[in-house]
Amino acid sequence: MRTKALVLTAALVAVGALSSMAQSNVYSLNVVGYVNVPLNLGYNLVTAQLVGTNSNIATVMGNNLPENITVYKWNPALQTLNNPDTYYSAATAGTAGWYDVNGNISTTTLNLGEGFLVGNQIAVTNVTFIGNVSQTTNTTTLGLGYNFTGLSVPLSVDLTTNSTLALPPVNNLAVYTLNSAGNGYNDPITYFDLTIAPVAGWYDVNGNITPIIPRIGQGLLIGNQTAVTPWKTSFTVQ
Repeated sequence: MRTKALVLTAALVAVGALSSMAQSNVYSLNVVGYVNVPLNLGYNLVTAQLVGTNSNIATVMGNNLPENITVYKWNPALQTLNNPDTYYSAATAGTAGWYDVNGNISTTTLNLGEGFLVGNQIAVTNVTFIGNVSQTTNTTTLGLGYNFTGLSVPLSVDLTTNSTLALPPVNNLAVYTLNSAGNGYNDPITYFDLTIAPVAGWYDVNGNITPIIPRIGQGLLIGNQTAVTPWKTSFTVQ
């Protein structure tokens, strides 16, 4: 077995395990690792960017966070946030874990590339995501209205220019990020084609072409008023 260390970014430590089967030339490559995403005081818009054993909130978020951290999942059909799930310690709940508003163990799922709000009124901390880096084509459906989403791999790249990870160039598609205080959204960056702008591209509210480079683990709020649109992304470790 041959192994090599692969650093995707400063926030991701990954190990590529390259193993050959006996008497053959067939190889398999898996990239596993962890991502530490800071949780500031207030609200944080986060996305899951590693593939775990399942998508249950307890698996994705883990059980090592301060008590009373909350997670709000977006309901695209109703265009509102669901009731929060809250992390409680064993001293409070008997069994440490994530609980819904009715006091039951949460069944909420947080899927790869899905954005969600994390409420933190306790102290600045980190959430550690553990799992595999997806090395395939992922498709996120951007429905009409607002979508809580994010990149499906732990990279920080320009989503307006990266050829395999770029956002779809759909007229009036607007991308919002949560401000650093966690109490509102920054002005959107919006796509305009040649029917609207002299140069097709992503524009800020002042009319300047602007990159969209989310941090690793940072979620996005995308407003789509045109048509249901797939956002296809693909990534392969070289």
